[in-house]
Order: sequence, then structure tokens, then C-alpha cells
Amino acid sequence: MKHWHSVIPDDFIFDIQYEDLVANQKVVTEHLLNFIGLPWEDGCMDYYKNKRGVRTASSQQVKQPVYSTSVGRWKHYEKHLGPLMKAMDMDMDMH
Repeated sequence: MKHWHSVIPDDFIFDIQYEDLVANQKVVTEHLLNFIGLPWEDGCMDYYKNKRGVRTASSQQVKQPVYSTSVGRWKHYEKHLGPLMKAMDMDMDMH
């Protein structure tokens, strides 16, 4: 994201940390909607109840509420990710 922030104006990029979304979905969603200039709708919290079809690889995920089971899962692979994260100049102390 450092690259994109360096070449695209900040008012075009909205960063979301998945851990923040899981912990505080309504607040993060309100901030996102404000950023893109859309009003709040209660359906934003119940997006997974939408009956429209989804034809993407994540079609099963979008039909369920935000879940926290993936938070911290990367730590299982931390020892393998170290060199990559160092090369990308990333902090190993992620959420």
C-alpha cells in the first residue's frame, strides 16, 4: 500500500484493517461510507442476507457475517514470512 499511497492521492484510497473491521464493523463501515460519499443504510450491517446471486470465488464468504476466525492466522506462518516481510519493509508486529 505504500506504493499506491505514493502514486495516488489520499482521497482516492481508504485503508481498512481487517482486524478493525471485525472488532468494530459498524464504525468502520460508517467511515467507509463517509469516505465515498454514501449515506448510512441499516442493510450495510446485514449485507449477507441479500438474496441476489454472487458469482465470484468468494461467493460463500459474502453470504455470511464478518467473522474473526482469520484474525491472526498469518502468525502460523510468521517464521516463513519473515524474509518476505523484511524485503517489503513491513513490521512483523501486525495486529
